[in-house]
Amino acid sequence: MTRRPQIRCPRSTMAGFTLVELLVVTAILGLAMAAIGACLSGGIRVWDTARQFGRIESDVYLAMDRMSHDLRNSFPYYRIPFNGDGYEAAFPGLVAAEANAEPSLPGRITYWHEPATEQIMRSEFLADGDRVSDEILATGVKELKFRYAYMTDDPNPRLAEADSYQGTNAPRTVSIAITAVNPEAVSERDTWNFKRTILIPVQED
Repeated sequence: MTRRPQIRCPRSTMAGFTLVELLVVTAILGLAMAAIGACLSGGIRVWDTARQFGRIESDVYLAMDRMSHDLRNSFPYYRIPFNGDGYEAAFPGLVAAEANAEPSLPGRITYWHEPATEQIMRSEFLADGDRVSDEILATGVKELKFRYAYMTDDPNPRLAEADSYQGTNAPRTVSIAITAVNPEAVSERDTWNFKRTILIPVQED
C-alpha cells in the first residue's frame, strides 16, 4: 500500500496587532481629528466674524451717510426747533405726506436708538406731530451717541460742545459715535466702534 506524502504548510511568521497597539493608534487618530476640527472651526469662526463685520459696517456707514444728508439739508423752521440729546436727534427737514411718497412737506426727522432690538431708527413726522414712517437703518448696534458743537449767545461768542442742544438753528457740527456688536459675540473683541463728525452749513432764521 502506497503512503501519500503529507504536505505541510509553513507557519506564518506575520504576527497580528495587539489590543494595546490598536488602542494607541485609535487615540492618535482621535487627537489628530480633534486638532483638525479645531483648526477648521477656528477658521470658520474667523470667516463668520468677518462676514458679520462686513454686513454691520455696511449698514452703519449707510446710516451715517443718511444722517449726514438729512442734517446738511435741514433748515430753520419756527414750528420745529432742532432738539438733540446724547441718544436722539430731531430737526426740521422735508418729509413725505404719507409712507412711500416723495418728501415734499416741512416736518421733523428723528434719529434714535432702540436698545431692546439694537437698531438705529429713522422716523418722519409732519409738522402737526403725526408720525409718517419708521425705518430701520442698521441692526446689531449696541449704542448710538450724539454730541453737538455750537456758537454760544454770549457777547463774545465761542464754540462750545455739549451732549444736548436745542435751538431754532442747527448746531455747527454733530458728532456721531456708534458701537456695534456681533450678534454671536463671545467677547468684547467682537464689538466695533464707528465715529463721524458732520459739518452743517451755517443757517439763518
